[in-house]
Amino acid sequence: MDNNEIIVKVQNVWIKYPMGRVGLFRKLYVHAVNDVSLEIKKGEIFGLIGESGSGKTTLGKGILRLIETYSGSIYWKVDGGKLVDITKLNDNTLRRLRKDFQIIQQDPYGALDPRMSVYEILAEGLRLHKLISNKSEEVEQIYKILSIVKLTPPENFANKKPMELSGGQRQRVVVARALLLRPKFIVADEPISMLDASTRGQILEFILNDRDQRGTAYLFITHDISIASYVSDRIGSGVSPNYFI
Repeated sequence: MDNNEIIVKVQNVWIKYPMGRVGLFRKLYVHAVNDVSLEIKKGEIFGLIGESGSGKTTLGKGILRLIETYSGSIYWKVDGGKLVDITKLNDNTLRRLRKDFQIIQQDPYGALDPRMSVYEILAEGLRLHKLISNKSEEVEQIYKILSIVKLTPPENFANKKPMELSGGQRQRVVVARALLLRPKFIVADEPISMLDASTRGQILEFILNDRDQRGTAYLFITHDISIASYVSDRIGSGVSPNYFI
């Protein structure tokens, strides 16, 4: 594993939200991310800590271009070894790259479509990115990832809807959905904040094992410095205040 291989590079990124106008010409903004630069390498967990409202989640979503940046550049390492500035890509090109850049959402209750079964939720990404060639391969991969996140036996969970699962079980599905596509990089946004102590340890184990076995890079977002110290190779702090201008 090349631990010097840069997977994600953020360069002078600003993200701000429009909040209306003052008069005819002056727009009002909330500054959420102010001039952030960082690099995350293959097999590295970069911990990002900070208080609520400091812009941690906004930065994570901006890196994945789930929200648009105001200025700056965000580079992803694509197949072929080239760093590409994704802020300049159109949606169709970006969609083809998304299987390698995933997110573990903070809220397991809001992250899963209540109309879909666990199987359908997991199969959606495989089908969208054409990662399976037949139904038996699809079933094999989904049952395997359910076993990895300890939703066993997998056949008992595959047909359940999110409302039939506990909070910890839902979070395991969210983790499984991200890991299933075998991405290069994952934004883990407060992935254990809503879980009990025993489940927290298991989720952290999944993340650390994935990093060690596959070299997946992580941006691990948390407000808990002790958790960040345990899982992270490096730590940055999100301390930029929001302000109006």
